[in-house]
Amino acid sequence: MKFSAVAAGAVLSFGMAVSSADAAFFSDVPETNRFYEAIDVLSDSKIISGYSDGTFQPKAEVTRGQAAIFLGRALGLNEKEKSASFSDVHPSSAAAGYIAAAVKAGVISGFSDGTYRPNDPVTRGQTAILIGRAFELQKTADIDFADVSPHSAAYPFIENVTAAGIANGYSNELYRPNLAVTREQFAAFLHRAYAYEPEAEEEDWQDYFLDDGQTASFRGEGIEYASYTARTVWHDKRHVTVYEDNGGTVAARTFRLEEDRVTIIREEAEQYNDYKPAPGELESLAPISVYLKAPLEEGASFDGWTVTDDDAVLNTPLRMFNNVVVLERTEDGAVIRSYFAKRYGEVKAEYKADDFAVTSVIEQISE
Repeated sequence: MKFSAVAAGAVLSFGMAVSSADAAFFSDVPETNRFYEAIDVLSDSKIISGYSDGTFQPKAEVTRGQAAIFLGRALGLNEKEKSASFSDVHPSSAAAGYIAAAVKAGVISGFSDGTYRPNDPVTRGQTAILIGRAFELQKTADIDFADVSPHSAAYPFIENVTAAGIANGYSNELYRPNLAVTREQFAAFLHRAYAYEPEAEEEDWQDYFLDDGQTASFRGEGIEYASYTARTVWHDKRHVTVYEDNGGTVAARTFRLEEDRVTIIREEAEQYNDYKPAPGELESLAPISVYLKAPLEEGASFDGWTVTDDDAVLNTPLRMFNNVVVLERTEDGAVIRSYFAKRYGEVKAEYKADDFAVTSVIEQISE
């Protein structure tokens, strides 16, 4: 959900709203403030406002309820329907409608105990999730913050906001995900997200495979051979072979990356030595089936597969993923699903029949 024209006329208050004013009119926001431009632009656009005493209170913390109002008004969400989404959000609350609308839009979520905790400060980790979902950020960056667990809910969204230049870590290589966000910081995050325009790119199919020589280990449940390793070997920029070793046999599949799809051009049920194609052999092989095909968008289908989700969140033993593409097909009454994450490829596979289920999920990557 991207900023729309309604954002220009939206007014958000973190406290007592007054008529909009430029940052120059906020007595506590001098031009020397590092976030002066963000506050100036958003207040001039009537997206944020100050207090009745002429201040902006830039150092005040933003609550989760206020953050919902901010994003809700900026994104033009309908706050009229004040349904009780959470046990601690009263329908009479100023944030209730925006919280309900943002939940429906998939921008915000609550806690496992059924609460939203609207009066708690919104943290840097939570803000990354809010901005990442609201602006549908896709680009990722390698992060190595000592205080951000790969299994935390915020992890993939911190990758997104870091890649987009919306948020950064601190000089001591920390992100401080649990630190409360102030009004000036939230304004800066929103201003950067507002200005961010991702480059239009065609699907890069190399993103759906590991690097040359990397091996992914999968943890299995349901049958003995559900656990396996998958080793990736690149022949050139268009051809790659993946060797799957389940402890009993080693199977191999060779893929060709084309403009709008990835095809399987070679399959061997048993391949104990690395495949060494002769010159020109790879190009001469005819496609056997389609492995992936653009667009990988919800509702699209190919070769019996349907994309049932294109922005799923998936926690695995390796890490938390977002923007996961889920493919599904049926076979003899069973449901088969494959989960794909960019920069990793397939990270989970499921087979579910009436009487049993088999699951394989990524847990480790080695060189």
